[in-house]
Amino acid sequence: MRFEMWKSKAQKGAWIVVAALMVPVFFLFGALAMDLGEIWAYHSKMQNAVDAAALAGAGQFNETSGDQILDSIDTANHKHADDNAKVYLSQNLGDSLDQLNAAESNHMLLFQAQKTDDSHSYYRVEYTKPIPLMFLRYLKIGDFNVKAAAVALLPTPGKVTGKVTFDNLINVGSEYSGSVNNNNQNGIMGATFDNGKVIEYNQADYEKNKNDFLLSRYYTSAAANKFRDKVDRDTSGKYYSDLTLGDHNDYMQKASDVLDATKSLFQKNAGSVITVQAQPNQPVDIKATSSSNYFHIVSTFNNLDINLWNGEGDSTDPVYVYVDPEITEYNGGLGMIHLDVKENITRPIVFVYMEYDHGNPWYKPQDPRTNIQFSSGNFDFKGALYAPYSTAAPLQYEHGNFRGSMWFDKLQFQANYSHFYFEEYGIPTSGGSSGSSTGIALRLVENDEVSWPETHHPYFIYQ
Repeated sequence: MRFEMWKSKAQKGAWIVVAALMVPVFFLFGALAMDLGEIWAYHSKMQNAVDAAALAGAGQFNETSGDQILDSIDTANHKHADDNAKVYLSQNLGDSLDQLNAAESNHMLLFQAQKTDDSHSYYRVEYTKPIPLMFLRYLKIGDFNVKAAAVALLPTPGKVTGKVTFDNLINVGSEYSGSVNNNNQNGIMGATFDNGKVIEYNQADYEKNKNDFLLSRYYTSAAANKFRDKVDRDTSGKYYSDLTLGDHNDYMQKASDVLDATKSLFQKNAGSVITVQAQPNQPVDIKATSSSNYFHIVSTFNNLDINLWNGEGDSTDPVYVYVDPEITEYNGGLGMIHLDVKENITRPIVFVYMEYDHGNPWYKPQDPRTNIQFSSGNFDFKGALYAPYSTAAPLQYEHGNFRGSMWFDKLQFQANYSHFYFEEYGIPTSGGSSGSSTGIALRLVENDEVSWPETHHPYFIYQ
């Protein structure tokens, strides 16, 4: 009994010691909870900011302003989109543009873009920012780095849904020659073809050209640092445009379908068609207005000059240009059409010239005689050049971006410092002006939906 009483008295006050020992533990957990709450709150704010920035950058990804995707993961060629993304980051986070520029130079702010094999393009924003800790700093724990990333799918306009579409990047009826780099075989000054096929419909000329690397082994800009005939095609995985043999009957049927669809389209929209009677030595200016995007050019002269301007109104609604040579007993049609691009073309232009109207009683079958001269003037072009009975010799395209397709019977290709991309256009058969369906909408996607390279920083990252 005396021992039990002694033991009880000896343990009195032990809880005070335990409580004293637990105070710093409780303080530590409280500080940790407050700092973690601050980290979570700031991460949520940063995530909303990068989401908005990714959408802003992708929504303003503008090729005419220099935005491009030239590498598999491009980090340097979309300044216009990046600048728009920074504005949204600044507005949502309160960081100045100077702070964001400094973060970008230190690889704390990343802007990335890539195009996948299914021709979808993505834009990514990743931002890493240190935030000060309130309580844990007393334990000599420094700033905590918070990272957030967001990926947006770049939008595209709808494709033409009429039965006649201009598929493939290049279509050649009978003869294909020329160079994509002006015979400069020791450098990479030539053209890059980033998607779209090249189809030749004459078997004899195809057999001659299929092993010519200047014609058949186009490279994408992702492989532009390597000489094209030394690129390992299995590892690059980005070849789209090997020369392919097509069916000549399909080529001729397409010409008939396009002629019928074009005449029908212009007849159904006769009230808004602008008819221009070409005059000697006077170029015809093509510039759509908000009220009309149909131009019917009639010419009885040997030469025709056409100036192409960017149209007003809906930038996704193509401008249709139909040239009628007005063949008569005494006039066999045009000898030359000169298409001169006067500014960056962002509203698509669909140019149709059939050369001969096979229903005309004065039509006489003969070799193609009209030469289409296309001068880019270092400007970008978007649309389709459809002249399946004519010759483009040479088709020179310098220092610009061509987006669309081209059809000629004979094509002598020559290009320097230029980029070619396939976009599908056509002639709607419904009588509407565009006949377009819904394209790819701008939206956020999961960050891991597309593979991106790992980013490493010399400190602990929260994500």
